[in-house]
Amino acid sequence: MSIVNRLLSVTGRTVSASDSDVDALLRQMDSSQVRQFIDVVRFHKVVPQVHGNIKSLSLISPSANKSAETIVGALTPRLEHILECIEEHTKATQELFAAMQSVPMAVLKGMHIKDLYDAESGQRELADADLFVPTEDLWVLLSQLIRRGYSVSKLRFGRYKIFKGNPKYPSACGICPTSSERDDRPVEFDIHFGGFPACGEGLITISEDDLIQHGDVRFLRIEKAIAVSLAHIARQGYCRLRDVNDLFLLLRQPGLDLDSLTKEIQSAYLGSLFKAMLRIIAACYPEQPFYVPELRPNGKLKFIDKLLLFERRKEARGFADDVKFYGSRSWQIDYLTRMYVRELGVVEGVARTLRNSVYLFQTGRAHETWTSRRIGGIGYAERFVLYPLLHFQDEVGFSDLERYATKHNYSLERVRELELVILNPGSQEELVIAPGLLLAQSNYAGDPDSLPDVSRIVREMCDELRISTYEHLVDL
Repeated sequence: MSIVNRLLSVTGRTVSASDSDVDALLRQMDSSQVRQFIDVVRFHKVVPQVHGNIKSLSLISPSANKSAETIVGALTPRLEHILECIEEHTKATQELFAAMQSVPMAVLKGMHIKDLYDAESGQRELADADLFVPTEDLWVLLSQLIRRGYSVSKLRFGRYKIFKGNPKYPSACGICPTSSERDDRPVEFDIHFGGFPACGEGLITISEDDLIQHGDVRFLRIEKAIAVSLAHIARQGYCRLRDVNDLFLLLRQPGLDLDSLTKEIQSAYLGSLFKAMLRIIAACYPEQPFYVPELRPNGKLKFIDKLLLFERRKEARGFADDVKFYGSRSWQIDYLTRMYVRELGVVEGVARTLRNSVYLFQTGRAHETWTSRRIGGIGYAERFVLYPLLHFQDEVGFSDLERYATKHNYSLERVRELELVILNPGSQEELVIAPGLLLAQSNYAGDPDSLPDVSRIVREMCDELRISTYEHLVDL
């Protein structure tokens, strides 16, 4: 392990660092290694832990003190931003839940786990808030967010054939990023609907039984929160030290049901990854007891575990999370193999794993993406991306749309399970109507430049359907 990663593993945890250990490591580091360490801390998203640990130490060596001052000085502005971000997202989340009490939403990931951190462990770094909502409540939530000043850029839908007909899984799932400005500070919600994604077509299902009320906000039960954290690591293909800290704190929560956790993880094909994360946690926190002793692993870190946490990653715009790497992709390939072979059989499962592994190395995503706008196919597509064009408050019934389409000889298709109606005038002007929203298909990135010129048909439709109260979400 490099000296930079050794210092990270000592100072980036949720427990206090030893003066002598940090002093000895900092004395060996030159200025370039100190700068590299600062970059690594930012990438691993443990600024509060490193800042708090190093600032509280009493170092002996003058060179170590000088390096410590450099590190603290460089991280202080970032820490201040993080604290503001936590405060703003907490307020926004509480306000949204208060306004949407009838919708069974839940906070996921950081907005839940941050409450497990305290003054001693440091704040849990976050940049946005992840929310879950059942697919059938998606349009109500998006309309509420738009009315509250949030912009909605793209909705990525998945309707995975490997789970089709399985009542355990939703008919569709996906993610929709939203953002707003509060006191000149950005507030961002990632809306997960239907479930939480793992890698490729992997999905953590979430039901109302998984939600726990805490004040005005709903959280996931601990076992489900652990599964979501593991799924997030599988989707990324690597873990940050922040992920290690999150799982360490989640696994120490009283009342953890080992049988329920085991079933949850195995059913989501995350057992192998979970064992690796347990080994990493034990290596990072050797002196700390596990709340459930049976979970403490006997083995040491494997080479593949070290890749999961410490593999060098290159910045690569356009890739998933804007980083490119190779070795720890093996964790994603292992995950895909287990899932596809179980769901599809050996021959088809291996073939699908090979195909999607190629996509992983091409784009960082275990599925095909597309760079130009698509037309049609929503009724049966495994994946499609919609971009909101117009938000309206008038109610538009399907019978009204049928009369309008018949009058102009437009084709009309209804996707009942998603509450979508696809209107196609027989050209590139295809429109998608959802409760309160008018949308169009885009490329995978949700690039507004990929959208068609639908200004004519939008004006015509709003006029004939008497949609009088509406707001343009993009220039038409």
